[in-house]
Parts: sequence; structure tokens; C-alpha cells
Amino acid sequence: IMQHIADETNKYYLYFREKMHPSQFSRLQKWSNTTVEELYIFFAITMLMSRVKKLTLAEYWTQDPLIATHQFSNCMSRDRYLLLLRILHFNDNTTQIPGERLHKLKPIIDHLRNTYSSVFVPFQNICIDESLVLFKGRLQILQYIPSKRHRFGIKVFIICDCETGYVLDFIVYTGATTDIVPTRELGVSGAVVETLMKNYLQKGHTLYLDNWYSSPLLFDWLHKNGTNACGTVRKNRKQMPTLNNKLQKGQIESKHTDNMVAVK
Repeated sequence: IMQHIADETNKYYLYFREKMHPSQFSRLQKWSNTTVEELYIFFAITMLMSRVKKLTLAEYWTQDPLIATHQFSNCMSRDRYLLLLRILHFNDNTTQIPGERLHKLKPIIDHLRNTYSSVFVPFQNICIDESLVLFKGRLQILQYIPSKRHRFGIKVFIICDCETGYVLDFIVYTGATTDIVPTRELGVSGAVVETLMKNYLQKGHTLYLDNWYSSPLLFDWLHKNGTNACGTVRKNRKQMPTLNNKLQKGQIESKHTDNMVAVK
């Protein structure tokens, strides 16, 4: 994947130079093709910046003895870092399909999804929920969820192993173009579960969900596919039984079929 990023970055420089015609004084005139080894250094520096807080990018290369951090300049010059930051690319712009919002990151996302699911076999209990990746820039797919810690960010549907917390797969939410196939029977939330569970059906797993996903229709579908399910549920879901609205403290009411039970 690092070789792919290096190739696409070098390719994008040629595309950018032909399209933008930078002036003879531009930093872009000093470009030389990047390599996998250099990109490892670039990403290491970028990750280190989240641990060493400064006010501007330029301050990471300052020589001021009061705030200098020499490890950055020892690894890479400031001008080269800024140049790579400007040209860094992950996919070919010329192959983008109109309306494909994740095109620029699609090779990275696909690589991560395939890697996550191939290197770890989950224990019995797994769960699906939404996560919000913090982002405060301008973005069409930006979401606001007040109940989440960050509130603003990119919404991601995640399936993970309950015992270890390991992420097995994920889907980035992009609105109507989200990478799922909605079904009339299960709806959008059911389609998310169906997509994330495709590699884990018929294996005896127990899936835990919240009330956005849970429904008798989905649980019946999971049961037919050799998977147990448990979760909170909204009482207005289709095929939900009617339970007593007023229970005394300590009271329990339940209704069941051959395969499911609803408890209040």
C-alpha cells in the first residue's frame, strides 16, 4: 500500500504541474519523486505532531532554543515536508466517477478493510455500532451527533469483537452513496448489518446491537443465518409485540416466539 501511495503521489505531481503551471519560483519546481522509505518518515513525523503540540507547522522546524524539537529537522527538511503534504495522493483523479465521494481515499479504505478482516478471527460475541471520527474541516459527509463525544465528524459503521475491541470491518457513511445494498425487507439499518456480517454468518456468533438496528425481521434473518442476536429495540418496530406500558418496580413482562423473546 505504501508503494501505491508513492506511485500515485508521483503521478499526481505530473498531473498538477500540467494543470496548474507553477511559476519558476514555486517550491514545486524543486520536486523529486518520493519513495516508500521517505513516505514512512513523512507519516511518522505527521503522527508525532499529534504528540508534540505546536501552534503552526513551521514551528516544528524552528531553531528557537525555547521551543525547538530537533528530531523533526533531523528526519526531513521543512520545505520537503510541506511539498509532500501538498502533493500527497492516494488515487488517480482521472478515474473518478461523478458522485463517488470516497474516490480519493478508496484504495486505502479497501486495503484497511481487507486487512482488518483477514488477520483476526473474532470470539463468539461481536457488536455493531456507529463511531464518529473527529473532523472539523469542510466536508460534504460531515455529521453532527450530539450524543457522541466529538459531536462533529465522519460517521463510520463498525463491527468489532467484544472481547478484544478489535475492529473487524467498517463502512464510511456518505449519505445515499454509502457502500451498502439496501433491502426492502430489512431497511437501511438492516442493510448495514447484512454488509458487515457477510463474513461472519453461519458460524454461531452472538451479535449485539442498539435500537437503531434491532427489529424482529432482522433478528429472524440472523437466526436463519446461524447467528444469535441481542439488543435494545424500539417498541414501534414492525412485528414487535405489545407489552404493558406501566410496570411496577421489579415487574417483568415478556412475549416470545419459537426463536425470539421480547422482555420489558
